[in-house]
Amino acid sequence: MVVSLIRYRHLRNDNKEYLRNRNEYDVKPMELNILSTGRKISNMIFNLSLYQSEMLSVNREAANFLLYFVDEYGEKISDEVRIIADKNTDNEQDRVFNVIFNLKAGKYDNKKAYKLVIYEESGQILPKKIEFAIDIPFATGEYDFFS
Repeated sequence: MVVSLIRYRHLRNDNKEYLRNRNEYDVKPMELNILSTGRKISNMIFNLSLYQSEMLSVNREAANFLLYFVDEYGEKISDEVRIIADKNTDNEQDRVFNVIFNLKAGKYDNKKAYKLVIYEESGQILPKKIEFAIDIPFATGEYDFFS
């Protein structure tokens, strides 16, 4: 007969060993980073590539992200894209997400800064804001060629 033994060790948050090895014990949600290098948008419909920085593990759990663009006043200027970062593979190419954004019709000033917001829905990670420039020469509403 075989009796399995389970070794359980409880560490408190203020324990010195826990504080030294916090990265080994804490479970954090997955992180999502931008892979596309260009920070200039020149079309109303465009693609971006994002990647999941690590694979699922004991210390990393799946996360749901909401992505959208905002103007300088924080108003949404694009549609929302949802990404579920739950890839469990060593291959980095399999952890890449290609998403398509649609900007709302309107005038965009190429001298103003617009931001991509990467919002993790559980709220455990602070939202990332990545600055972009929008330079669309013939934006919808500026010139009405099709009416």
